[in-house]
Amino acid sequence: MIERDIHPLLWDPVLLSMMQAPAALVALLVGFALLWLARPPEPRIGIVTRR
Repeated sequence: MIERDIHPLLWDPVLLSMMQAPAALVALLVGFALLWLARPPEPRIGIVTRR
C-alpha cells in the first residue's frame, strides 16, 4: 500500500534505504535534524538597535 501511494523517486532511494538502516541510527539522524531546525536564531551583531 505504501509503495503504491508514494512516488517511485522518493520510495526507492530514500525510504527503502531508511528502512534497511538500524532504527537507532535513523532516530539519531532525525533527532539531530529536529534540533538543527529548532535552534534559536543567531544574534545579529553590528546592527544598532538604539536611537
